[in-house]
Amino acid sequence: KKRNKENESGQAMVEFALLLPLFVLIIAIIIDFGWIFSCRNQLVNISGETARYVALHPEDDPQTTAQTYLDTRIANGGLTGTPILVTASIDSNKIASVTLTEDAKYLTGIPGIVTRKNYITLKATGAMPVIG
Repeated sequence: KKRNKENESGQAMVEFALLLPLFVLIIAIIIDFGWIFSCRNQLVNISGETARYVALHPEDDPQTTAQTYLDTRIANGGLTGTPILVTASIDSNKIASVTLTEDAKYLTGIPGIVTRKNYITLKATGAMPVIG
């Protein structure tokens, strides 16, 4: 049997229109996953840096020292978000630990449809031994 080309003239356009939302959804999820992964990585790094700073100043109050360091880093820029200090302490084993949280906003907002909020709360803890 011969196919009639006139009956298939809009087939590709219809298939594209049906698959376009799926492609857009996949791209949005990839973008947001990469963004959240980057924010998490930065939060882990800044918690480690803050713990190191607290470990270098063991004679000062850990909470105040950590907050001062964070405020300086935020003021100098270069951070994608605003980390919030939860705890900073030096335990009996001479380990300085710092816990930070951050509300990272989605770039595309697509995951917000499922989670019913436009951000995800990230948490990171950094630890460093006190020398001296």
